[in-house]
Amino acid sequence: MNRIMLGLITIALVLAVAGQTLQAAELAPDEVMVHYPVGYTHLLMADLGSLLGDQALSQGLIDPLQRARQPLGEIISTLSLLRIDPQTVGVAAMGEGPGLTSFAYVEGPGAQTVLPALQGLQGAVGAPGSPFTNWKQERIGGLPVVFTGGLFGPVKIQWAFIVEPQAFWIGTEVAFSGEPDVARLRASTQKIIARYLGQVKPMAELLTARDLRGGQIAFIRVSDPTRDKPLFAGEAVMGFSARITGKSIKVKFQLRFNTPAQAQAALEQLQAGRSSYLSAQLYRAKLARVLYGGRTPGFQVQTDVTGLVGLLLLTMPF
Repeated sequence: MNRIMLGLITIALVLAVAGQTLQAAELAPDEVMVHYPVGYTHLLMADLGSLLGDQALSQGLIDPLQRARQPLGEIISTLSLLRIDPQTVGVAAMGEGPGLTSFAYVEGPGAQTVLPALQGLQGAVGAPGSPFTNWKQERIGGLPVVFTGGLFGPVKIQWAFIVEPQAFWIGTEVAFSGEPDVARLRASTQKIIARYLGQVKPMAELLTARDLRGGQIAFIRVSDPTRDKPLFAGEAVMGFSARITGKSIKVKFQLRFNTPAQAQAALEQLQAGRSSYLSAQLYRAKLARVLYGGRTPGFQVQTDVTGLVGLLLLTMPF
């Protein structure tokens, strides 16, 4: 059974248990995006500590994402590895881009918490039964950086941890066969730090991110028709923010199309109830209202926790 099929089966199983009452804080996606350098094209973020602090959200939303090994769930797994309480985290984000290592950005735990946790891993290298095989601390651009990893079951993993005073980064390279791409990991680490130092521009689509303020989970991408879902012909950029209130989840979509005609065709399909923005594999929603049209249409849909889990698994899969 290939990895994609196994992933779809896992997603179906975790969606079956999602549900119940919802509440959380709000995000400013542009303020998160500004930390990522140009070249990253997909960014998912959540007020993770707040979501975990709500029992219903933790069980209905976060637990299924962890079981499916979705990026937000993987951030929590890495926090557990470091013995950092995930509820001490503020915003957590995961960014991806072509030719770059995926990097998580975690606000809250800073140098005083993270560095001792990382240094504690050094003693695990070579210990009997330990999966860790290497550990090295450096300073790059004035920031402490720890490179570490090893063999975890059949999977080889290499991490880069960049430690800021009030936040830290987790870069992850995984190899199911062969060796993790440590050259890409180091190059991506240097690019993240160059952004921290103001030496490179931030990730594109800050205006789209600003328009999506107000939810508890947000996602922005420069769309790739070969891999991205849900997607309509001609889509260049897609973003959404999910506002969670009680049992209701309202998702605001913000899009940009290559031409006005493509945008109009997408809106017509949306209003007819036949759009992939309403129904795509495991994601389901109902159109609430169209906010505006033109080449950059915006609209709002209503879904439940199962629909939100499905949307997150489609837009930023494991």
